[in-house]
Amino acid sequence: MHIGATMVQGDDFVYWKRRLTHNMWMRVFPQGNGIPPGVYGLDSDGNRIMDARYQYALDVEMKIIFVSSKVCCLYKNEAGETDDEGGFAKVMDVLEQLANLKDDKGRGFDEVWYTEHHEPERDFKKPPQPDQPPETERRDCKPQPDGLYGTEAYKRAITMAITHVENLRKSSDVYRDKIKVGPVLTRYWTEEYRDRHPEDTEDTPCPLYGHYDPGIGDFFGVDMYGKSETDNPPRVVTNLTPTADFLREFKNYKYESSDPHAGPDNRIRCFPELGYIGIPADHDGAMRARWLHEVYDEVSTWNEAETGWKFQGFIWWNAKGTPSDNPVQGIGIHRWFELNRRHNGLRYCPTCPVPNPPNCRHGNVDREGGYDTFEVPASKAQETFNHLVECNFHCAGNDHCRTQGGLP
Repeated sequence: MHIGATMVQGDDFVYWKRRLTHNMWMRVFPQGNGIPPGVYGLDSDGNRIMDARYQYALDVEMKIIFVSSKVCCLYKNEAGETDDEGGFAKVMDVLEQLANLKDDKGRGFDEVWYTEHHEPERDFKKPPQPDQPPETERRDCKPQPDGLYGTEAYKRAITMAITHVENLRKSSDVYRDKIKVGPVLTRYWTEEYRDRHPEDTEDTPCPLYGHYDPGIGDFFGVDMYGKSETDNPPRVVTNLTPTADFLREFKNYKYESSDPHAGPDNRIRCFPELGYIGIPADHDGAMRARWLHEVYDEVSTWNEAETGWKFQGFIWWNAKGTPSDNPVQGIGIHRWFELNRRHNGLRYCPTCPVPNPPNCRHGNVDREGGYDTFEVPASKAQETFNHLVECNFHCAGNDHCRTQGGLP
């Protein structure tokens, strides 16, 4: 099984090389124009330099790199015009660079994974409702051509991406063997939103994974995040979601094609993002450590002969999450997923000299929340991640690691 962790542009990769003993694969996200970064760029002096994320990946002997684009919602050509074909041509150029990459030490990637517009459910518009004006655009997504909305707009985008990859793979055995492509959906916008809003059965958010899944590609991925807050009123949780409940729907899902000649859905499965914030109750990371280990133990039992598909692995989201629009009691608006960080449940003001200012007047207190500004000492979550990735890096997850005390 492949186990990895994602850090994002601007993170201190030297810092994480010292704290994560291995990292088997990682996400790399698109730039502002919707295209993933090329392997090389220029530094402030105009010198050619490798992107820090790819450099880190090679330094830690990573064999799979997983890149994303948002062509159909962000890319415009030099004339400022929507140009999906031109955008995907640029993405294919990046995929070629990564597939052919060899640095001065002869290091490169065995596989390059790719998706277009991960987590699409919230970004693509709903269809217009009767007697109501069309919904305004969601976040960074521009109107789609041909009057497409919601699921159909996303399926058009991901199908274009898959078609371009298939054409690229026809040009070379290297690309055929190395490059994989597929959709990446979201557990929250499918399972949790549906449970909170059973009355909402429109395209966005979707009630089932099959609404946005086109049923094609080499893999099917879902970004999987544990529930961090309760409902009515929103408060930070004190216990983590049981893993059996967390994983059940993903495990049981298979695309049901309307084509009577279609074969079984045997695409590779994966969690391109897996994460849980460090909640205040988890003082030393032991709760997240147990949860992570239980996820690993469960997915390790998924047998291809039983499920019909192979489970490739997961990538921990080891970075700050997207801030919430509204504060949640106990964690405020921020979301910290790093393996050695946690929310401390305190108020925090970066201007005040103390972390819990009782009479702060600066107006920038993280409302009803806070976070540890220093890493959790001897974080059990980080320790468990390192044990799991070591086991799979060196022993392919064999029982030897367990019997020899390699796993906690």
